[in-house]
Amino acid sequence: MPVSAEVSPVPVHLPGGMNITLKPLHTETRSVLPTEEAAAHLNRQPQTLRKWAMNGEGPIQPIKVGRRLGWPVAGLRKLVGAS
Repeated sequence: MPVSAEVSPVPVHLPGGMNITLKPLHTETRSVLPTEEAAAHLNRQPQTLRKWAMNGEGPIQPIKVGRRLGWPVAGLRKLVGAS
């Protein structure tokens, strides 16, 4: 019997006491994710992604949404190898 991919949301506890529920990237319908969610998908600290944005370095760059950073889901999928 083939093993199916997990498609249910996964609860994640972030440093600082923040809890979020991550949807698998292949089921994500939003075009951008907030820094905390993007960092969790990449197994990085949110501050690492903020540093990438500030310095213009890193494997992915955010889109500014008002005063916030939005990380493109298409770019996150590419980085983690999700389709």
